[in-house]
Amino acid sequence: MEPRNKKQKRSAMPRDKIPMSSNERVAVITGGEKGIGFNIAVQLGQSGLFQHICVTCREESQVESTVDSLKKKLPPDVKVCSSPLELGDTTSHEDLGTTLAAMYGKIDVLVNNAGLAYDEDDETPDEEQCSNTLNINFRGTCNLTEELLPLLRKGSDPRIINVVSEQGHLNQLSKKRQKQFTAKDLTMEELFDLMEEYEKDVQEGNHLDKGWGQSFYGMADLALVAASQVWAHNEPDITIDCVDPGYCKTDMTHQKGDRDPAEGAKCVVIPATCENPPTGAFYANNEIASW
Repeated sequence: MEPRNKKQKRSAMPRDKIPMSSNERVAVITGGEKGIGFNIAVQLGQSGLFQHICVTCREESQVESTVDSLKKKLPPDVKVCSSPLELGDTTSHEDLGTTLAAMYGKIDVLVNNAGLAYDEDDETPDEEQCSNTLNINFRGTCNLTEELLPLLRKGSDPRIINVVSEQGHLNQLSKKRQKQFTAKDLTMEELFDLMEEYEKDVQEGNHLDKGWGQSFYGMADLALVAASQVWAHNEPDITIDCVDPGYCKTDMTHQKGDRDPAEGAKCVVIPATCENPPTGAFYANNEIASW
């Protein structure tokens, strides 16, 4: 697990609004300082469909260097900014929303890429690993997305892309549990209740007997896919999809992946840039796949 600074300094923002015409588009990528997120930012900036690229970084100290690195890879007419974000910290979510509202007044594409994963040999107790993973990767991403939805509703052809992993597939659950997560009338409240039930069963040590998946990371991803489908139903004017970029060589995988992060980013960029994409879809290997 990568270290997290719980005392992170807040950014001295919001900034003044950036002058921009009504047809200019804004892409926001969380966790964009390196790896897949950085490559997503590069590819969106090179697509010619976005005039503004904003990435978030875990640490404020990474902001300036990330902007400099992106500027070297993007056309000079693409404006780049970066802002710190502590995913899972609601105050940080609100700060980012305030910043983006002040700078752009809208978001056209949001890519939720930030997250954490524990190493297999991490000695943190399972109960703590489960709670932290859900609070950041699932609950944190959901809270951030809800915070930014008002700006997305003002966007031009707005889209949300949630980056998940192959561990988030339905087949980790029992048939009974699969039906709960794929119910057409599933609500966000019911989904959160299910994940609270899962976390309680983990604490009691009987989650596998009750049909849940073994991987905390995978369960958080699965819940985010389910949340995406609820949003897709509730927000018909926003395209909301999930993407598995594959097992990439990143710091999170200790460079053990079988795919370059730039290749993984391509799959994320497809639903962010293609014409008339479906909503509520799951992508893998550069195409729509079975969840």
